Amino acid sequence: MAGVGDRSAHNMAAPGPSSTLAPAVTVAGAVPLPRCDGIVDFSDYSLPLLGVSLVGLVIGLIYAFFGYRFFKSVLFLTGLLFGAGVIYLVC
Repeated sequence: MAGVGDRSAHNMAAPGPSSTLAPAVTVAGAVPLPRCDGIVDFSDYSLPLLGVSLVGLVIGLIYAFFGYRFFKSVLFLTGLLFGAGVIYLVC
């Protein structure tokens, strides 16, 4: 007799593509969507984009892990970035 904690009584395998959990739905006359492989070309690395991304990553890590300890610095950086964004949008 299988108990509540007996795992041998249940199939623990993940459902496959022919699962009844999410059956495939087809609509008559539907056109398949193109794949998104060629939309973004990740082989073109530019140095300015890398620099901006690294600065954003460092600022995000400082905000996430040291935001309370460096509260004045976080307020300064937030105001600086907000002000720079506003000036960029106005000009």
